[in-house]
Amino acid sequence: MHSYIPIWKQAPLLRVVLAFVVGIILQYYFNFSADSLIGCTLFTLCNAILINQLSISLRFYFRHLQSVFIFVSIIFTAMLVTSQNDHRRHDAWYGNLRQSRDLLLARIDEPLTEKENTYKSILKISFVLRNNQRIPCFGKMLVYFKKDTSIRKLQYGDQLLINKPAQPIKNLGNPGAFDNKQYQSF
Repeated sequence: MHSYIPIWKQAPLLRVVLAFVVGIILQYYFNFSADSLIGCTLFTLCNAILINQLSISLRFYFRHLQSVFIFVSIIFTAMLVTSQNDHRRHDAWYGNLRQSRDLLLARIDEPLTEKENTYKSILKISFVLRNNQRIPCFGKMLVYFKKDTSIRKLQYGDQLLINKPAQPIKNLGNPGAFDNKQYQSF
């Protein structure tokens, strides 16, 4: 006679991964502050630990609640990790620092790839130049250069000054199609 064992009991890591994915999705769409996430994470972890300090009979009685607290704390931890890795939230991201007349100091971070009419590369932005001041920043920029003989001389590691404003990535507008703008934001 075979007894049925649910998948979440056969593969416990699946529960952790599920909680982490839920946390990432929640943070991406609702964008909670890091302070509130730290508070919620500590609250849920403390409750899980407090339940563990109870007598054996009470621990058994509250075992499901303890599981919920641990599951929710993993969700909050994933939200916190996502918040810390979201460049839109950082003051030092070049997109939040740059004003219309500023220059960007960038380094070629990926060798040029030849396309039909252009060369494509990724630049790593290190400074915003404003009124003869270098303001440290971070971020990456996808760039396309028109085909020209002077462009072929650019190599990995070369530094460039950029004075043109960045153009946001445009989607084709086809519902359900691949969202390149969202993909590049990661």
